[in-house]
Amino acid sequence: MKFRRPFGADFALNNNRYESFNTDFGVLTWSISEGEWTVAGYMTNSDFMTHAYEKNLGRGYRLCYPSAQLRDIRELNMPVFERVGIAA
Repeated sequence: MKFRRPFGADFALNNNRYESFNTDFGVLTWSISEGEWTVAGYMTNSDFMTHAYEKNLGRGYRLCYPSAQLRDIRELNMPVFERVGIAA
């Protein structure tokens, strides 16, 4: 899970190595206001490998994933979502 500012920012790793995305899926959250956040969506490992791009974010190049390509988190249909207020 990655938390990004500003609202609408793309998912970004801390480096530019594809092997650093070594999970089945990634989740991006954005800050709405102090102490409040929203789940922007998720991507699979395959999605990331297909759509990631390099961008210099001011401290070197990072691999980023476009937020417009994120999948709706409700597709995962996980029971934990009901406990944190994400309804399917």
